[in-house]
Amino acid sequence: MSSESESRRRMVSVVPGHVRRIEVDVNWIELAGIVDGRGKIVSRESADDAGIASDSTKPAPEGHDDATPREPVHKPVTSLAVTGEEVADQTPVQAKETDEQESQRAPGRHLDADDSGEDQAEEASELKSTLAGLLGEETTIELDQLKRLAWKGLEDETRPMTWKLLLNYLPVNASRRQETLYMKRTSYRHAVDQYWKASDWSPDEEAVFRQISVDIPRTCPDHKLFHVKQVQEILQRILFVWALKHPASGYVQGMNDLVSPFVYVFLLEQYEARAEGGLLSRRSVEDAFSEEQLFYAEADSYWCLTALLETIQDYFTFSQPGIQKRVAYLEDFVQRVDPALREHLQKENLQFLQFSFRWLNCLLMRELPFELMVRVWDTYMSEPDGFAVFHVYVCAALLARFSNELREMDFQELVMFLQNLPTKDWTRNDVEMLLSQAFMWRTIFDDKRLSKDLK
Repeated sequence: MSSESESRRRMVSVVPGHVRRIEVDVNWIELAGIVDGRGKIVSRESADDAGIASDSTKPAPEGHDDATPREPVHKPVTSLAVTGEEVADQTPVQAKETDEQESQRAPGRHLDADDSGEDQAEEASELKSTLAGLLGEETTIELDQLKRLAWKGLEDETRPMTWKLLLNYLPVNASRRQETLYMKRTSYRHAVDQYWKASDWSPDEEAVFRQISVDIPRTCPDHKLFHVKQVQEILQRILFVWALKHPASGYVQGMNDLVSPFVYVFLLEQYEARAEGGLLSRRSVEDAFSEEQLFYAEADSYWCLTALLETIQDYFTFSQPGIQKRVAYLEDFVQRVDPALREHLQKENLQFLQFSFRWLNCLLMRELPFELMVRVWDTYMSEPDGFAVFHVYVCAALLARFSNELREMDFQELVMFLQNLPTKDWTRNDVEMLLSQAFMWRTIFDDKRLSKDLK
């Protein structure tokens, strides 16, 4: 390697307080527009603002040939060091994206390791204030700006409206929102009358109802709110109506997990004692919500669940091909970033499908604490194909987080560990690190030829 190339190598801090640091060649990585001159990961848009070249006019590193990518050099994630020469051998990052893709890209919370807690608190306060002001304006919201803010995590006060906007349930034009809400909620009420309140269910519809009724008590078992009768009935109606209106897939186990964040967030929106907290631990809702408020939360949850499932509809059609493809992609990606772990799993005859099927089918709702997964969904809704593609990189980051421990386990220990990950005591900072790792991997390693089928 030349002395010039050597001088351009930098240590990049990926997440706040993370002990691991990634060594990269800045000449190469700046082509992707994700690192500024100080070696700090930024978004493409930020890179453009800073004057960093991010298009195909900047020469590629010596030895790099886009037309004939070489066999990638694999480094385990626990000690990932990518030099300029090694990066040239990697499958190339697509340096030039369309204008639409560039505008959609939302930066993660990539802070320097020495950022103080006071600085982070100040940033969070500023973010909350900016977001509240944006949502409070009686104008048309700039969706890209909203995504950039939401990527970093939302607060209870701003999350309900933001989710509705990011999922296109509500229009960005403020003058049209009340009318849209009325129409959507009325439409859902008619659907409930047509399907739920019908007195002549067919045998197939009876079977759908029985399966949903079996799964509902298993939803978020650690939180009393989801054991309240009225809340369980809300979940039942949403899933039953959705299943009958979408016969191509119908109800599939795991959908009950996916609707629970929406019900929680939109109940919280109607919760007058929100500032006091404790909604998840409530044993009743009669004294906290009117029937109208419960219905509003239910209708909003139905439409947002519908928007989510449309992005991963091949998860739930016959033989679930979307999940099968993502399991294969996850295994291939782990081979790229942590071949030692994949080799160990193969040696112990543990198939990726055995543990990652649930990770994908339920979007990690059973692997991480509920409130932290709500936070993760803020980012998913801000990422292009967040639930369909970005989630796969989050799964890879979660697996890599426990790489050292996993490589010391036998088959039985692996199965038990991966089915009961030790994340109960995780904090928001833990998921920030997970998301930052996933963001870095998707930005650097995402090969459109490999991932296009996931979208």
